[in-house]
Amino acid sequence: MIRRIDREKGITLANRSVEVTLNGSFDHMNIDGTSVQNLELVESLHIQVGPQKKRGCLFEMLKTTKTAGGTRLLRANLLQPLKDKNTINTRLDCLDELTSDDKIFFGISRALEMFPKDIDRILCSFCFKAKVSNDSTTKSTTRAGQFMVSNIILLKEALDHLPTLQEALQGAKCSLLRNIKDICANPSFRLLLQRIEEVINEDIVHSRALFLSRTQQCFAVKSGIDGYLDVAREVFSSTSEAIHELARRYREEFNLPNLKMPFNNNRGFYISFPEKDLKQTSIPSIFNQVIKKEKIICCSTSELTSLNDRNMEAAAECYKRTSLCLGELITRIREDLRLLTSLSESLALLDMMVNSFANLISTNPEESYIRPEFTETGPVAIEKGRHPVLESTIPGEFVFMTEMRETAYLLNNLTSRSLVVVDELGRATSTGDGFAIAWSCCEYMLSFKAYVLFATHMQRLTELSSVYPNVRVCYFDASILNNRLDFKFLLREGCTNVAHYGIRLAEFAGIPTSVINDAKCIAAKIDAKEKNNVSIAHAKYGHLRKDYHIAQKLLCLQYSNLNNDILRAYLKNLQQCYVENR
Repeated sequence: MIRRIDREKGITLANRSVEVTLNGSFDHMNIDGTSVQNLELVESLHIQVGPQKKRGCLFEMLKTTKTAGGTRLLRANLLQPLKDKNTINTRLDCLDELTSDDKIFFGISRALEMFPKDIDRILCSFCFKAKVSNDSTTKSTTRAGQFMVSNIILLKEALDHLPTLQEALQGAKCSLLRNIKDICANPSFRLLLQRIEEVINEDIVHSRALFLSRTQQCFAVKSGIDGYLDVAREVFSSTSEAIHELARRYREEFNLPNLKMPFNNNRGFYISFPEKDLKQTSIPSIFNQVIKKEKIICCSTSELTSLNDRNMEAAAECYKRTSLCLGELITRIREDLRLLTSLSESLALLDMMVNSFANLISTNPEESYIRPEFTETGPVAIEKGRHPVLESTIPGEFVFMTEMRETAYLLNNLTSRSLVVVDELGRATSTGDGFAIAWSCCEYMLSFKAYVLFATHMQRLTELSSVYPNVRVCYFDASILNNRLDFKFLLREGCTNVAHYGIRLAEFAGIPTSVINDAKCIAAKIDAKEKNNVSIAHAKYGHLRKDYHIAQKLLCLQYSNLNNDILRAYLKNLQQCYVENR
């Protein structure tokens, strides 16, 4: 894997920066993918619209975290819940304290807001050594320099805010919060911050504004450390000032009071002004590369292009020289990566505990959530349990009734010319009610004489064919070959040719033999009862089915193109079958 990273990504792992371990899931519960989907842990099964669009699953309902690490940790805990009782109780102790002590809760919440949102990604960047090109103007070199300087600034901000978090944790009683407080109080963080401040200007902070962030990255390192860097900064500053002076001059010369010079990474500085400010019939000839975006005109000039090139070359040189100046500092940071990783994990855990779980408890009515008790071998007892996702849903918007509503629409719009396809009606309720609903729906559709294809696993529904002669029972052919089911994908008339198809399927899937044997005994008793019911039904309604069969054949012959001799022979054979009850 490491060789692939080096070959394909062009980066090398620093020595002692990453520890790779293989951990099993002995302390976590395993949930299969199908259950994750059906339980709607991280994604809703239904299309959500409106204000509750993001509340259709447990993850989205709990995702009030403030950091990327906290969000990832929350998702991981939902997909692989803890099963270690001591760890669970430690977290519950923490929640008890957070929800009962407002000072600690709000103090930690405010402190977490000061930290970079993706501190774990920042720390991960120090694990890799980028292959820097000697050409400072290449985009890859410029981007790598920007990325590293930005991450050091963000790391500096995180270390600056550690005392605030440490103060918020003062007085904490639970072991989890005390352990995090001890991590924050580690003197290595203060020494690392001092080392960073020897190189990085104290007033430098991270900014999301493109040009401001670019300027801060160029001036991150203190002056006097590298002469070439200082010269590059002077060029960068003078060209930046010249560009802003050029904007002022264009506003006056062309009477464009709203003219601005925005900046983006691809184009650099460019001219922008509203089309309504243009007093002339045409755009001045000095402007080139003209683009209209709705009612805004974007363009450039030869003079601006020249200044842009010089400004970007100076910035690229600043990034390169800054990267060289920070080499020793980065090496020092890498020595503390294990400690920084512990800090990152602690921040993610705090974010999940405070901004997700504790926030959910505190924003609901008192006693809505109570602390559960866990035992190693005791029974499961849930009293007045509620689904948290349902509580976050607006009343009237919840639908787990989807099947019934679809069936209602079908029956209310049924006509004699309808083609109806139904797959497994009655799954969303109990076995008895499901069978009753499926049977009554079939009878209702039969009364409309619609053409219906009804797929079901309820074997008793085949009795409809003995009561209603216009019902045909079919199955897909299958056989047992080499102790496995061989599917033929051929539709046959009648009931399934493989006795106890479901039990056979379970047997081939690997269900224990004792379970299979019990299932066969139970099925035999049910078969005996069902066979008796079918016999009674055939004896009572068999003549109707025979009459319907004859009528069906005669109807088909009415539209056939058989000659008279063949038709006469067919009718004679049909008459003989009817008389002999075949």
